[in-house]
Parts: sequence; structure tokens; C-alpha cells
Amino acid sequence: MSGDRSSPLTLSMADLGKTFLTVAERARMGFVIVSLREDGADSVYISEMAVEILGRPREELATMNLVDIVHERDRGRVADLISRIMSGQKVESSIEMVMVHPNGKQVPVSTSFVEVEHQGRNLTVNIVTDISDRKRLEAQLARADRLAALGTLAAGVAHEINNPLASIALNLETLGRIAEESITSEDERDRARSLSQEIRSSLDRMATIVRDLRTFSRDDPMEDTAVDLRAIIASAERLVVHEVRHRARIVIDLPELPAVKARASRLEQVFVNILLNAAQAFETVAEQNVIRVRGGVTDAGAVYVDIEDNGPGIPSHIVGRVFDPFFSTKPIGVGTGLGLSICHGIVSRLGGELTVQSAVGVGSIFRVSLPAAERPVMLAGVEPPVVAQLPRMRVLVVDDEPAIGRAIRCLLEEGHDIDVVTSGEAALERLVDERAYDVVLCDLMMPGLTGADVYEHLTRRNTGIERRLVFMTGGAVTEYGRRFLASVPNLRLDKPFDSIALEQALLATVERAG
Repeated sequence: MSGDRSSPLTLSMADLGKTFLTVAERARMGFVIVSLREDGADSVYISEMAVEILGRPREELATMNLVDIVHERDRGRVADLISRIMSGQKVESSIEMVMVHPNGKQVPVSTSFVEVEHQGRNLTVNIVTDISDRKRLEAQLARADRLAALGTLAAGVAHEINNPLASIALNLETLGRIAEESITSEDERDRARSLSQEIRSSLDRMATIVRDLRTFSRDDPMEDTAVDLRAIIASAERLVVHEVRHRARIVIDLPELPAVKARASRLEQVFVNILLNAAQAFETVAEQNVIRVRGGVTDAGAVYVDIEDNGPGIPSHIVGRVFDPFFSTKPIGVGTGLGLSICHGIVSRLGGELTVQSAVGVGSIFRVSLPAAERPVMLAGVEPPVVAQLPRMRVLVVDDEPAIGRAIRCLLEEGHDIDVVTSGEAALERLVDERAYDVVLCDLMMPGLTGADVYEHLTRRNTGIERRLVFMTGGAVTEYGRRFLASVPNLRLDKPFDSIALEQALLATVERAG
């Protein structure tokens, strides 16, 4: 017994019982042992963990019926269960129910009943296990599945909306040109311009919403690029504004900031999560509830954005856990407990830091710090220069949406020779002669042969015509499609696009193809 580990270990029944109870306590298993009588039952043992899980003093539990402490939706089931136990019937090995503490807190538990005989008395051992963590994980996984499905749906919706948006936008430009040429009254021309501008503004708004959906569904280029933080935060605000505006006001006060290198969708996900967390922290709806977004550059050259709220704050004993996976202060089923952990991982992988400062009764500040990108980024809203004059070109448009082909033809046919086909197969037939077209505007995602398939077929011909392809995409790009676009030098036009972007793509492609 002096510590020789080769000696056989022996335990008395008393020691074994204590060891078993210690293991059970650490596994968050509580025990309530009752002695059954014909006219009722007496509690003969209630463990410390049972007291904690059931949320009541031992003396109170000893005089209560199980039906009295479960959620009202479980009472009928529990009453039937107790009746069957009292009558000596076999019951399920384990059932789940929700216990309700005196303060209203609800604790999901798994309860098992084991019948034993001890000293001539029939005993029922009620084994109660707190399954809060399991239920929280199940809710998180279910929510993750829903979010994944939502991302897929968002990408598909973006694609289906962007195709008609592209057609409308291009036809609007054609109508504007026709109006300028055919309307003789200056007042009527001004009215037509005003109406055209109204339509254009609405189209731009729709395109912005769709672009935000695509970005949040992670349908963006695979590689990190230099991005504008102000544009990312503006997009994040648009995504959360309908949920946040009933809880708090978002005030954005950002100076011009250096670009940072990141995937736009991942960085947007960070700010969406932090903004939503800040809004959800407010316990009451009040005019003074404010979420402020500020930013700047540290002395070390890092770009930072602070999201500050004047909410209730985070208690000091848990503020250090807010980035832990599955940690959440919200009720089960509300939030995943993964949001801030994912955000912390995203920012860390970008070489930055996500930190929090909080005080109860004052509020919280979440700071995202990122290294500045080595190259600048074009700011959102800055239009490229207008192409002065294009040489006449022979252009083939390949798109399974006939409206897109017709719209491009109407827009370009005065200055160029335009042919339109609606499939990759038809495009390959037209491109047997590599000199037939100067530029090929080809949709990426089509039934049958995709734009990538057309490119591969043309590459195998070894004529160089594949360099003249410009890929058009409405947004529903598969993983293969993303890798393909990243691997080829060809230009990409994201629908909806305007005549300026189209003309620039035509000119750049002709110059690059030689």
C-alpha cells in the first residue's frame, strides 16, 4: 500500500460506491432514489448533482412530485410514466424532459429509471443527466445546416435575378439612346432622362442587394484581394439593417482607410456577426441604443475598425470566453455559439486580431485589426473611364438566356457585327474558323457545354481563339467554376453590367489577343 503499482488494487463496497458517485457527479449525472409503497413513495437519497440539476434544495425535493417540477408540456407524459412505475409496469430506459427551476430557468434533462431491491424494499433509482450542452450542439448543427442551405439558395437566387437584371440594364441604355435621337422636345427629353435615371437607380439598388447576397453566400473569388473596408461595412450594414433597426441605431463614422487583403465574403461575415451580436445584446428597445462604427490606423500601421455599443456589457468572468467555440449566453436555439469563434478564426487567418473590451452597464467594443494591403484598391462607386471610340468588331454572344443576347445585340449592333447563339455547342460550330470573331462573350454557366467546356475545346484546337473569350456570370458559380476563372487570364463580366464595362472588356480583349 506504499505506492507499489504492481500490487493488486482492491476496493471495499463503500469505496466503490464513493468512486462511482464521484464519476457520476463529474459526468453531471444526478441520482434520486425513492422507496415505493402502495400509497406513495419516499425519497431515501438525493445526490448533490441532482440538487444542482433540479435547481431546488434537497428538503424541498424530498416532498415534491416529479410532475411539479417539469415543464407544463411534459407533465402529462411524466404523470403517465409515474403511474406505470407505481403499478409495476416496465418503462422506457430513458426519456427526455425539461425541468423548470423556481427562477424560471429551463434545463433539458435525460431521465432513466432503474428498479432495484435493497433490504427487502423496492427502490427506484432515477438517474438525471443534464443534456443542455447536447441540446445546444444539436441546435447549432441544425442552424449550421440551415445556413448552408441558405447560402446555396442565395447564390441560386442571385443568378436567377442577375440575368433579367442584366437584360433590363442593357435595354435601358438602348432605350435612352433611342429617346435622345427620336424625341425632339427638350422638355420631353428631360422627362425621359429623369424616368431613365429613376429606373437606373432602382436597378442599381436591386443589383446591390443581389451582390450582397452573393457575397454573404461566399460566392466570390477564391483568393484574397485588396478590399475596401468601408465598402465591406456598408454591405454588412445593408444585410443586418432590417433586424437591427428595431433594436438600435447604427452610426458609421469611418475615415478613408487603407485597403486590407482579404476575401470580401469572409470579412463581411465578421462584421455581420459583430453587428448582430451588438444589436441582440440590447435587452430593451430604446432610442438611445446606439452601435457606432469607427476606424483608423494604429501607430504600427494596422488598419482597425471598432464596433462599439452602449448595451448592458459583458460580465468580467465570461468576457474572456466570448471567442470560445459553442460558448453562448443566449437561450438554447437562439444563436449558434459559433459566430464570434468563426470571426476570430477568420481575422486570425488574415494576420489580424479580434479583441473585445467590455464593462457591465457601459457597453462593449469589438475591435478588428488587420494589416494593410500592399497594393491599393479601387473604391466602390468610382467608375472606370469611358472608352472614347471602339473599332468595329465581330462579336459572338453565347448565353442560354435569349434576352441577354438580344439586349447586347441592340446595344452594340450600330457599331459592331453581332451574332447570338444560346448554347456552347452552337458556339463551337461558329468558331470553326478562328478568324470569324474578334471577341466571344460567353456565359459561364449553361446547360450542356458550359463556358469552361467551350474554353477547353477551343484550347485543344490550338488556334489561340480561346484568348478572345470574355466570361459572363450571373453569380451561381460552382467550386469548379471558381477554380477555372482563377486559372485563366480571360476577363470576367459580372451581371448586371453596363455599356462602359462591356466596351472596356471588348477593347481589352482585342488588345490582349493581338
